[in-house]
Amino acid sequence: MHLSDLQYLMHQLGPSMPDISAIVQEKDDCWHVAFDEAVSIQIDWLEHPPAMMARCTVGRVDDEWCEQSYARLLDANRLLASLANTKLAISPSGERVELIGECKLASPSLPELQRELSRFIQL
Repeated sequence: MHLSDLQYLMHQLGPSMPDISAIVQEKDDCWHVAFDEAVSIQIDWLEHPPAMMARCTVGRVDDEWCEQSYARLLDANRLLASLANTKLAISPSGERVELIGECKLASPSLPELQRELSRFIQL
């Protein structure tokens, strides 16, 4: 899969999934996909190795409970490792908890992209 494949699929994605309310292309290799249920996913293209990375905010870090938050994230990552190629992380600002998933589409097709995004949303 190449960046041009993902760009092509992203142009087709909005009309093909009725629960998508908006897709905003931030850069050539970065999109924000907003869903009707107030969920927003950022999709980035990773050059090496070629893959698509999806991430979304799933919570906030409570300053008073920082150590417990980190411990819970580590436990959650241990459980997620057996389910999918996803992990929980603290955003660079240190304020948000993000779910991050990496996907290497075997055959760049719209149905496969839809399946991967639906799976990520379910997590």
